[in-house]
Amino acid sequence: MSIGHSSYHRHSAYILEFGEIAGFLQMEQTRLAGMVRYHRRKITANDHKALMSISTDRMTKLALLLRLAVAINHTRTDIQKSDIKFTLHSPTHWVLDMKKEKLFTGLVDEIDNFLSWGVTLDVLSR
Repeated sequence: MSIGHSSYHRHSAYILEFGEIAGFLQMEQTRLAGMVRYHRRKITANDHKALMSISTDRMTKLALLLRLAVAINHTRTDIQKSDIKFTLHSPTHWVLDMKKEKLFTGLVDEIDNFLSWGVTLDVLSR
């Protein structure tokens, strides 16, 4: 089986939701598929509503972290943890360290996506 690179997030979500995956309940597969579906590309208001209808708050946060991981991965460079500090303002106050000049461009687009989920993403340079 192969999945085309174009829109692979949609293809992957379809396989996760409708495939027979041992050990997962259908609702778990649906939630996992939603997380994978929305891990890349712009999230519209309708997309946001769709994910919220099938997702828990925890899954929503995991989808956001997956989006952040994809943005970091697309830099294709080693990240020096002392170069920049990102602070996600949330109930748990997560702090992540990353390299500013490589990530900032991709993360500017993500700030609005994070805001739509109720999470503020601040980019703080040292």
